[in-house]
Amino acid sequence: MAGCADFSDLLFLPGDRAPTLDLEIPIGEQHVLPASVDKVSVIVLWNSGCTGCVEVLENLSALDTEFKTSSYGVAIMVRDVEATLDFGRSLSVKSRLFIEATSDRTRLSRGEVTRAWFEASGHVAVPAAFVVDASGVLLWTGYPDALVQILSRVRDGNWDIVAAREQRLREINEAGAGYRSVVNDMNEAVMANEVTTALQIINVAEQRFPSILQNGDYCLAKLQALLCADRAKVDIQMHYEDAIVKFADNFALRIRLASEILRNPAVAQEMLPLVLRDMKEIDQHDAVGLKLGDRMRLELALTRASAALGKRLEAEEYASRLRVLIKQGVLPPRLSQEIEEMTLAALG
Repeated sequence: MAGCADFSDLLFLPGDRAPTLDLEIPIGEQHVLPASVDKVSVIVLWNSGCTGCVEVLENLSALDTEFKTSSYGVAIMVRDVEATLDFGRSLSVKSRLFIEATSDRTRLSRGEVTRAWFEASGHVAVPAAFVVDASGVLLWTGYPDALVQILSRVRDGNWDIVAAREQRLREINEAGAGYRSVVNDMNEAVMANEVTTALQIINVAEQRFPSILQNGDYCLAKLQALLCADRAKVDIQMHYEDAIVKFADNFALRIRLASEILRNPAVAQEMLPLVLRDMKEIDQHDAVGLKLGDRMRLELALTRASAALGKRLEAEEYASRLRVLIKQGVLPPRLSQEIEEMTLAALG
């Protein structure tokens, strides 16, 4: 990303006062509310689909014993409350576990803890840990395997909060995660068919945070919003042309952009030559370095674009290559069948 200064006020970083923990459901019958003003607190964000979260959560009691902290686990992005309750109740630390509050569990299930803690601190996966001092100021956030080291330094009075803030900002910048909340707001609006809201987010974000235009996730979300809003084809094409130049080295993103366009026949028809040319360029640069899923998307995009332009022999060759990739991958039968159906539909 080109710089990070213009999005820093979106973030929750060491040195900032911690937002309220907006909780809805305690996991255990006997629970302690996470409101400690006299101790350092450890907050671990988790989800029932995270196998790596179990060991971290089970270790909360040991952390409190060793470092005299108050530790809690908050489940975020929860769609299935019952499954999350069952998962949490199977753990010995269930009295320390909670589910975040949210007004909607039908879309991305982004409660206030997800937004104000997880996304704002640049995390992309759970478990995510936070260390908050007795006055409510964030000292550190990161992957929980560093907790013992961090808490030891805090206890010994050797913690440099300024350095921690600078390091976290660098990590967010390198990961391109500074605009995650904006991108998720856009995705949520598109999923709800609230296209006007999505377009408003685009306008505000680009005026307020110019460097968001260098963010690949935002680029993809913007294309999806433009397609859903039935914006003029020239606007969509300009965005696509700009993106494949700006993100020339990001093959995976370019493939996803092409895939989105090919899902919209009305737009794709006029852009087919451009899309096919770009996918061929990636193919000719040797796509072996791509992840298997992206290679499949590439071959499917080549198949669909070639077939739509009447290049039957080329399309059949790409389709054959796609089937080889499907056999190489460990895909659920339903997904393999869906890919095959899309391939056959493209070939006509």
